[in-house]
Amino acid sequence: MADLTHWDFQETFSPIEVCCLILGTDPAATRRYDEREAVIFSRMEADFERARSALWISVSGFPFEGERWPARGGLVSVEMERKSRLGEDKWSAAEDWANRAEGNFEHESLSRAAIHEWLEANGLPSEYTFAPKQKSSAPPAIEGRPLAKRERETLLTIIAALAKEAKIPLAAPSKAATLIQDLTDQLGAPVSKRAIEDHLKNIPAAIAARSR
Repeated sequence: MADLTHWDFQETFSPIEVCCLILGTDPAATRRYDEREAVIFSRMEADFERARSALWISVSGFPFEGERWPARGGLVSVEMERKSRLGEDKWSAAEDWANRAEGNFEHESLSRAAIHEWLEANGLPSEYTFAPKQKSSAPPAIEGRPLAKRERETLLTIIAALAKEAKIPLAAPSKAATLIQDLTDQLGAPVSKRAIEDHLKNIPAAIAARSR
């Protein structure tokens, strides 16, 4: 396999770049695309269209049959993810985009996280690892010092209490993370769904520790 470490610095990819990287070839050095890339591209496009259709059905307001957003195993583009977070008063913009996006998959931009989630959801192999790079595992700092274990447990317990009052379903971390991500966007201090979900998964242990 080619040395692909320089691609670790890239956060979004074109569909063709993804096809090459999945096969372990460097997109920048690939001059000819063969049937292997074509097979992968076709699968990606089909799953993108499934996700696009699910978004369109969800925002159109019409009782169409089909999958609702988000489509399980669908491939989500950067623009699709952004449109899905629009408020109801702007849903027409999402519907317009979903219509225009049909047949234009090759021009879409795909995030590292979305590609990784698509591969994992469908059990597909990849020579290149799209998993988002892990940040430092050091706990967040308050006033220049790391949070102690007890402090983290306290904050997570407070979050759990507030989430319960707001009827946010912590038992379903992925769904809860999506709701909280929307709230952070509205606050003007966005936090990624993945980061939120990682913290939410630590809540049961924190509550158990404080309950002893």
